[in-house]
Amino acid sequence: MTPSGKTKYRLMDEADDARLRRLAKKHGLPVDGFDFPTVVAKRGRKIVGFLSTVPTKSAIVAGPLVVDLPIKGPVTMRLVECYEALLREAGVKSYVFAIPEDSVSWQRNAEEAFDLKPYARKDGHFWYVRRLNGQQSTVGPGPISH
Repeated sequence: MTPSGKTKYRLMDEADDARLRRLAKKHGLPVDGFDFPTVVAKRGRKIVGFLSTVPTKSAIVAGPLVVDLPIKGPVTMRLVECYEALLREAGVKSYVFAIPEDSVSWQRNAEEAFDLKPYARKDGHFWYVRRLNGQQSTVGPGPISH
């Protein structure tokens, strides 16, 4: 919880585009655009995080994930929960995401929280598949094309 109020989660709207781009740039993440769903975390009038979708033809790829707070865990988990709820509602059964090889703590957290193992290693990232029906697998969805 925060002294200034609760964190609220919602879908991105057009007015958020520039602020999300600035937040991604602040964290060194390139963004070509935001696809559906993109979930935003706000505290008051400030966007403190978001989780978007990379547009691809072969899979739903979650990312980027940005949380601009010193303690990232709780907001990260709520962003993922909201994101997955939207995907389930749309009938999506799984999605993939990547974690940079040098982000050991993020790898450990994702693997422990979701009982995952990477299915691939490519371009300095470990790739994971998250199945939304509760059954996890280390077998990936195949090649990802952007």
